[in-house]
Amino acid sequence: MEVLCDYRNTFAKNYEDSIGGIIMAYLDKLFDLRSNIGNKLELIMEDRKITKAQLCSEAGISRPTLDKMIGGEITNKTNYDKHLEKILKYLKLTPDELIGNIKKNRVKNIREILKMHIEDISNFTGISVKQLKRIEAGEDASLAELRDLAMCLRTSVNVIKQENYFEPQVSTYFLEVNENCNKENVSGFWGNIGILAINSKKYKWYPITDSTRDMIYESMGNNKLVIPCMNNTVLYLNMDNIQKIVLLDEACGGPYDMDWDSSSGEGEIPLVVYESLNDYEYESDKTMSEKFKKAINTIAKKYDWKDDDYIYMTQKINIDYKDGRSEQGLMDFNQDENLSDEVAIVYDGMSDDFSENIVYYTDINEIEIIVNISNIAMIELPFIELENAIVRKQIC
Repeated sequence: MEVLCDYRNTFAKNYEDSIGGIIMAYLDKLFDLRSNIGNKLELIMEDRKITKAQLCSEAGISRPTLDKMIGGEITNKTNYDKHLEKILKYLKLTPDELIGNIKKNRVKNIREILKMHIEDISNFTGISVKQLKRIEAGEDASLAELRDLAMCLRTSVNVIKQENYFEPQVSTYFLEVNENCNKENVSGFWGNIGILAINSKKYKWYPITDSTRDMIYESMGNNKLVIPCMNNTVLYLNMDNIQKIVLLDEACGGPYDMDWDSSSGEGEIPLVVYESLNDYEYESDKTMSEKFKKAINTIAKKYDWKDDDYIYMTQKINIDYKDGRSEQGLMDFNQDENLSDEVAIVYDGMSDDFSENIVYYTDINEIEIIVNISNIAMIELPFIELENAIVRKQIC
């Protein structure tokens, strides 16, 4: 009898240890997904008709703590794990059941940064509030839904899915965010950057975000510089061949002696537009809603875009040489190239020892082009295609 009791006690302890180990293994993932987990908890409570007061009382946690759990605002992992275990026990849920098929996204985070209510998003996109709550909780969303959301939030699908490489940007003015809101480097239009290359008499102007402006100052001592701009542009600069950089706050008037170009814009076109142009050009009806198509139609008419413009906006590469010459082409990012590698090396702040002296790429006519970096002042690249190429290589 004693042997049987010992066996039962040992089995129970091993079972508890095993379950505890499973929970601990999941807790890291749950903490990483805490924003989406909070949305899903709120959805579960709504479906089960459990009030916040009831959950707090039964699970033994305070109301402010529950609000922070739902908002994904607890940043101390130990505290998060402790409170989540209490909630899981009360709801009779395993970590696996809670995680389900959650896919990370930033819909709620960006919505709160922009101070938009979920009802506002629903009215703009035509997506029901219930479906929006599911999406914010990390459940599946169609590409058409994600594009509608990205257009409403004035960002990209890459940013919403947290598959972006460059810092997240929204096509709106400088963001004033509440202290309680997790900004996480999302930034809006700050002003314009003007660049004057060696042996050039004319500045080139581009819209930038507030975080890009800060990054420029932090990187000024580097020999090379990568500047993510707005309106689908990334600049690669060889600082040895740059005369001057001018930063122009949006509140400033255009400088009369620096070739100010007001058409450089204010980053007003969301990156999702450029992400979608290929499908829009071929009138794909499964990957974009009618509202989305109409929105792109409006933008295309406003800026007088023609069918031939779409490929240039998504694949154009422009090289300014130190002797004052410039040349344009169309880069095929699906072919062999190391230009995206060089951009990533410089943007990540790696040593010049890792940087390339020679870059190569293939154009859409399968012409292979090799360029000596020392002869380059600046390369202008398409933001979305470049970002996608870098992310693809990181995954591989």
